[in-house]
Amino acid sequence: MKTSLIRVLRPAVACALVALLSPPVLAAQSACLLEGEVVLGEKTIPVKDCLENHGVSDERFHQMCEQVHDIGKATGTSTLSYLESCPSGSRGSCSTFFGAPIAGYYYLRSDKDLVRTKAACIKQGGAWK
Repeated sequence: MKTSLIRVLRPAVACALVALLSPPVLAAQSACLLEGEVVLGEKTIPVKDCLENHGVSDERFHQMCEQVHDIGKATGTSTLSYLESCPSGSRGSCSTFFGAPIAGYYYLRSDKDLVRTKAACIKQGGAWK
């Protein structure tokens, strides 16, 4: 009797332990952070930009992040990380990025680059903050 009870309880206990010891279910990864360097001519520019999803499908958002990452890899070195949300501390942001419900956040851009980024954001119908 004791052996059969242990046999019955062992899987239940194992499942409970796995549930208790496993990390919590990951929250939706609604942001992608691109970090690295872009080489333009003889100039190397540090990059830290983030896209945050506010309503496109997860599949489309992932495709957009990968496309931006591919551009970063083609012009320098970059890493792409998926996050729950973009980090705080950006120097500027553009909502409705490329006409989609996505926000772009810019962390390391120079003052001159931010002026151009803001103009491009507004030209595309985005809102700059």
